[in-house]
Amino acid sequence: MVKYIDFSRWLGHSILLIAFSVSIGVAEVAVDPTHDVVADVILDEAPQSMVTDATQVAPNSAPGVMTAERIKALVDSGIYSPDNESISILQSPTEALVGFPTNRRNEIDWVQALNDGLISPRANLDGSEEMVPMAMDILMEQTAMMPHVMFPHLAHTKWLSCENCHDAIFEPVKNGNPISMGKILKGEFCGRCHDRVAFSLFVCEKCHNTAQ
Repeated sequence: MVKYIDFSRWLGHSILLIAFSVSIGVAEVAVDPTHDVVADVILDEAPQSMVTDATQVAPNSAPGVMTAERIKALVDSGIYSPDNESISILQSPTEALVGFPTNRRNEIDWVQALNDGLISPRANLDGSEEMVPMAMDILMEQTAMMPHVMFPHLAHTKWLSCENCHDAIFEPVKNGNPISMGKILKGEFCGRCHDRVAFSLFVCEKCHNTAQ
């Protein structure tokens, strides 16, 4: 089963559409209701339980079945095109992400999901290109009293091409980026993804992970 996760509406910069081959477990994922939805998942093969004709769906159908009300809510959101036939097979993230690892804030741990083989990012939609991971860590020492930040290129380049970050967000030169938590919290630098798609900015130890 192939699922397409479109992150682009959360980000202010262009991002490759990443296709995932997902293996779903049976455990229930704890969901923090105060957090925004992290992704919209589109199935290219709808399970038999999903009815694609909204006129034939009972209002109180079981989870996983697209009711007329659910389709109308998607259309009314202004995010999805009512002319796209895939709108009738959109899957709720809480259903699609069952069994995925989470962090201490009950957010999906995407890197762990990748390492566990639950998802397999592609370089492009049809899988004709290859991702180019790069193992190069960058130590950020201007962290005041906090532990230093060891930025892992590998964890990021398994998902994204270099052009997603360079040069529009980060200048690829030493000391070329005046990063601060204030700017990150305003959605600059790391904040372009973190607290939007990637894990929140309040799992401090994920970034501040290297002793001074």
